[in-house]
Amino acid sequence: MKRIIALIVFLALVFGISACEPTICPPPENNSYDFENAEELRAFFTEEEAKKHEGEFAGFISEMAKDTSKLKIPYLSGEPLALRNRGEGYSNITLLESELYGRPWIWFYCINSGGEVIIRTTYLNGDEAKGLSASEFIKKIAPDAPNIDNFKSYENYKNVYEKEINVSENQISALVCEMSDSEQIYVFLIYEDMLVIIRANAEYLGEDFFAELSFA
Repeated sequence: MKRIIALIVFLALVFGISACEPTICPPPENNSYDFENAEELRAFFTEEEAKKHEGEFAGFISEMAKDTSKLKIPYLSGEPLALRNRGEGYSNITLLESELYGRPWIWFYCINSGGEVIIRTTYLNGDEAKGLSASEFIKKIAPDAPNIDNFKSYENYKNVYEKEINVSENQISALVCEMSDSEQIYVFLIYEDMLVIIRANAEYLGEDFFAELSFA
């Protein structure tokens, strides 16, 4: 079973499956790490842990180990956004060694107004997204991924468009993906040194949510 999952992930990365495809599978278990809270996640980032890995993931761990304040978690109204805490078998936070766009990602499984909100973050390399909107940046790193100009080529996409949203008093051009087979939407945005993907039913992602959203 793990071999099948690994093959699916490999094909997804090679062929650039969706910037916001809901069916992307996470890597096999040995390439992901689960945590109950942000404190456990921060404790993972040590130079000793970095030496156990190679390539970009090792560099990411080492960079975070040097200054764990670089690790940013989602906040709402000045407080850490509540994690789902669904009990045994369900993690609250997952670190993926290499997922979408071949980068390390952190998934935060959160709750807002009783509904699940999944927030994914990956850290940018230097100024690679400087001056770019989320749509432009995705076009730069994954030209064939669904975007505002080509989403009709993908049957699972009902609409993909840019939307100006207010995040922590900053006006940001977000990329919004509406799916034809799900009530959930995907919102992509550039927040400081991160690419952020937020997935939830639209009712949990109103203007008030984004206005009170921050990362620290």
